[in-house]
Amino acid sequence: CGLDIRTSMQEIHKIIGICPQFSILWDTLTCAEHLLFFARLKGVPAGQQERYVKRTLDQVGLGLAADRLAKNLSGGMKRRLSIAMALVGDPLFLVMDEPTTGLDPETREELWRTLLQIRNSGPAILLATHAMDEAELLCTRVSILSRGTLKCVGDPHALRERFCPSYTLNVNFVQGFNKDVVLQLFPGCEVVSEFESSASFKVQPAEARRMSTIFKTMEVTIESGKVADWGLVRAGLEGVFLDVVQDEIISH
Repeated sequence: CGLDIRTSMQEIHKIIGICPQFSILWDTLTCAEHLLFFARLKGVPAGQQERYVKRTLDQVGLGLAADRLAKNLSGGMKRRLSIAMALVGDPLFLVMDEPTTGLDPETREELWRTLLQIRNSGPAILLATHAMDEAELLCTRVSILSRGTLKCVGDPHALRERFCPSYTLNVNFVQGFNKDVVLQLFPGCEVVSEFESSASFKVQPAEARRMSTIFKTMEVTIESGKVADWGLVRAGLEGVFLDVVQDEIISH
């Protein structure tokens, strides 16, 4: 935005919103009062403050909880309020540190939908998270750091192509059959794991590109009574992360 951090911090503070990892709320203030306080800090004109507060509460799904005290909010609602506090004043840049930490899966997914709407509405967002599924869903560009060192950066699809190009074929065999069924069908496969009547195989990128062939072949094995069921999965960012930091995990 053309502002210098050495001389223009007062202006910079007005265009930045911060959501810390842990909610910092006042128990005896309502949701609306929290946002009104931050709207004034951001320099929102007095005549527009109420409108900003209402719009931001609606944006994060707290419109009906405007007059509820912070101490009476659930964990998910507190995180929504923390995000709203960062959003008030229409910042151009949002910093979010583990915004969904400590939440149950259903509440996390609700917040993810909210964050996607916020992302699509314009502000740039810097998101710090340990949840790879969260990063994969919300981020258009991902960087992985380990012990203070930047290991890689790129969009999620490019990182998967670079570090985890192969697929994993999971197969449950009918009694009397084993991994040899798949190894005969796909000689380029590599056995990753095997337990009782099931096995996982690493499918190389060249074979994975012929998806239709894999699907047809595996369905034939089901019809022939050799395989009970099967699935083909692609490693997500979790696999990328483990691949990138593997050496450090082993050495420490």
